[in-house]
Amino acid sequence: MSVVKLSIQARLCGPVSVGTVDVIKAVHLHAGLTLPEAKALVDRRVFEGETVTIAGLPELAADALVAGLRQFAGRSADRRSGRGPLIPCPR
Repeated sequence: MSVVKLSIQARLCGPVSVGTVDVIKAVHLHAGLTLPEAKALVDRRVFEGETVTIAGLPELAADALVAGLRQFAGRSADRRSGRGPLIPCPR
């Protein structure tokens, strides 16, 4: 069994985080959590700054989760660098 530790640098627009939907979906899909459970886990990391770990994952599921998060991180870096679409923060 494996453990995955989440470290997320979300962009906050007031009380809302931008760009965590893909993270929540990846955690839901690969960790076998419900969407509300995955969202609560990600929200604890983003809004409360907790160190969040997902323990007891089979190795293949942990590898798939990490790969999904890396893919998302690459797309997020493209958005920040101007190579991809930016999501505007409402004012």
